[in-house]
Amino acid sequence: MAAPCAAVCAMEVEVQGEAAVENEDITLARQIALRRAMVAAVEQSGGWLQAKSVATPAGIQERSSLSARNRVLGARILDEQVENDKLKLTAAVRLAGPGEVASCDERPLRKLLVAPFPLHLPEQLASGEYTVWPEATADHLTRVLNRGRRLLAAPAAAQHPFVSPEAAPEPWRKDGVPVLLDWARAARAQYVLAGVFRDFGTTRKLWIVPERQLVVEAFIYDGTSGELLVRRDFTRELWGNVRLPQTMVFGSKAFTETTLGAAYLDLMREVARWAEQSVACLPFSARVIQASGARLQLDVGSDSGLEPGMELLLTRAGEEARTPEGELLGTDRKPLAGAVVKSVHPRHSVAEITAKKKPPAGRVGDVLFGQ
Repeated sequence: MAAPCAAVCAMEVEVQGEAAVENEDITLARQIALRRAMVAAVEQSGGWLQAKSVATPAGIQERSSLSARNRVLGARILDEQVENDKLKLTAAVRLAGPGEVASCDERPLRKLLVAPFPLHLPEQLASGEYTVWPEATADHLTRVLNRGRRLLAAPAAAQHPFVSPEAAPEPWRKDGVPVLLDWARAARAQYVLAGVFRDFGTTRKLWIVPERQLVVEAFIYDGTSGELLVRRDFTRELWGNVRLPQTMVFGSKAFTETTLGAAYLDLMREVARWAEQSVACLPFSARVIQASGARLQLDVGSDSGLEPGMELLLTRAGEEARTPEGELLGTDRKPLAGAVVKSVHPRHSVAEITAKKKPPAGRVGDVLFGQ
């Protein structure tokens, strides 16, 4: 009989990847080859992923589409050789299957901006009931996520990122660009967590016992592109004393002892676990905030666990996809060069482009990605 899975259920696959070495940029070739190795690992384990390099007037673009039953937790290079301007490597790629609880390679830490969760139907709160659920939810989720220490979390100072709760998950846009991009940039966050209380209503079960249903829909967005990455519904059903007086202190002992308070805190723990597991396995990124030739200043530092010597992939926004009305749907990113972190400070760091021949000049707004 097979032994049961431990807290981490994962398998390791040994695969190969290769990439052309251009401009003597070994770091760029290594990053692309490692990504192709991870593609191969997903395909071997039962997924389907198409990846290709597309030559355009602006340079080489990496494009891929994925359908997979497993997710990549991390990779380490076992062997690497460069021959005839081509880098070939062998990597050990760690994979977790669907539904398995597994820990990704989490350093550097991803930063998650947590927005308030508005009520879809605020009229479901009776007169005299506690009403500050949106702001309290953002603050509470931030505290829970920071206690887990797998992410850095910060509450959004602004309101929710939607035109209205009914419009969620479509974000409010300014000049066609999601406002959450500005929020994430100001907070130095890679991802944004937002949501809506879809249901907070009360009824009476069998016309006698009070009943209430909490339904939260949560969304995680890419803070560098504004794209919606994952979404999920969370539900709790309550019976008995299902109201909370306006005078109740959120998070107090009395709050936790109420039926509504206990159910709400349990639901928020589930949302936090989901967000933590989702974001910790997403790519790490850093924005270029100043650039001088091959020298780049980044908006992340030692507070995220960034260290000198870490290799990153420099990318630049390419072609935009817009509707006929001008609404921005997404932007392609093309790899430009490899970069290595040279020095690290608490809230920022300095990296250098590694291409030796005709290195591209970095620009403010470029984004660097880790594994």
